[in-house]
Amino acid sequence: GGGAASSGGGGTSSSGGTGPGGVAMFVGQGHVARTTVSCDGGVSWVANRSDNDDLTCWVPPNNQPDCDHDAAAGRGLAMGNGWIVATFGWGPPGGVRRSHDGVTWETVITGTTFGGVAYGNGAFLVAANTPRRSLDDGASWTELPAIGLGVNIRRFAFVNHAGGKFIIVGDNDTVAISNDAGDSWSLPTVPAGCGADVQTRGGIAAGNGVIVLLGGDGVACSSSDGNTWSTTVVTANIRSHLVWDGRHFVAWSNGKRFSSSDGQTWNETPLTPANIDIGVAAYGDGSYVAVRGGWQNWYDEQAFYRSDDGISWQPLPTGNYVGSHPMRAIAFGYASPSAACPAP
Repeated sequence: GGGAASSGGGGTSSSGGTGPGGVAMFVGQGHVARTTVSCDGGVSWVANRSDNDDLTCWVPPNNQPDCDHDAAAGRGLAMGNGWIVATFGWGPPGGVRRSHDGVTWETVITGTTFGGVAYGNGAFLVAANTPRRSLDDGASWTELPAIGLGVNIRRFAFVNHAGGKFIIVGDNDTVAISNDAGDSWSLPTVPAGCGADVQTRGGIAAGNGVIVLLGGDGVACSSSDGNTWSTTVVTANIRSHLVWDGRHFVAWSNGKRFSSSDGQTWNETPLTPANIDIGVAAYGDGSYVAVRGGWQNWYDEQAFYRSDDGISWQPLPTGNYVGSHPMRAIAFGYASPSAACPAP
C-alpha cells in the first residue's frame, strides 16, 4: 500500500502469543482510515473499523469519491515498543494516529500529510521533506531538519542493516537514507528507474547484509552499503508488496512467488491455487498474510489469504474477515491485549 509497513518477526509459531509489548498481531490499514487486526496468525481478522463504514470508494461512472486522494487515505503504519502508529491523508491534509491495541485509536498529528511511517532504534518517524520524529511512542512529535528532496515520497521504511537505516524512496530516482533516526540524510546516486512504481507495489527490505528496493515494474535495486547500487530484472511486473521472511526477499505476481536471498538472483515458484492474486502482504511469526490485489477487488470482491510458506495459500472463509475499504498496508508486531485480541 501507500507508505510503508514494518513487516518482520521471527519464531516458528503461527498461532500468535505474547512477546515484546504484549500480543503478537498483524494490523491492517486501509482507506477511509480503516484498520483491522489478526492475533491468530492471519486465520481471522477482527475489530474492523473505519471513519465511515457506509462509504464506497470509486463509484462508477465517475469513480468518486477518490479515496486515494483524501484526508483519510491510508499511507502506511508501523509497530514498535508495543504501539501502532498509522498515517493517513494524501492531497487533502490528513494526520497521524496511534493505538496500543489496534482497536482504540487517538489522533496525535492533524492538518498535514506524510509519505509513510516507520519504527526503528526506539523512534517512530513520519516521512516528508521535513520529517517528524517521536521518541515517546507517538505521543509527541518533533520536526527534523528538511531533507531537500523536492519530490513526492512514494515509500518509507526502517531496515535492520548496519545498525539500522531509515530509507525514503521518492520520484525521479530519489533515495534518501538516514543512519541517525532522521537527524541527517544522504542521497545516494541510484540507477535510473530504481524504485519505480513503488507506491503500492514492491517495497523496501533488508536481510543477509543486503538492502533491496523492489519496484512495481519488477526491477530490484540492491546494495550492501546503501551507497553503491545494482539492478536486476525479477519479472515483467510485481503485483504484491515485498517482504523479508528472515531468509528470503519475497514478492508475488501472476500466480508465482519470486524469492531471493541476495536481491540479485531470484527464483520463480508457481502458487497454489494458481489463480491467486497477492496484493498487500506481510510476514510475521511464521505466517504470511495477504489481501487480494487488483483494481476494484474490495468490498464484496475483497479476499484475505494466509500461508505457511508463501507458496500454498488458503483463502479465508468470508466469515473470518470483513470485506470493506481498500487495504493499503499490513504490519506485524506486538501490542496490548484487548477484548478482540485477548492475551493467550
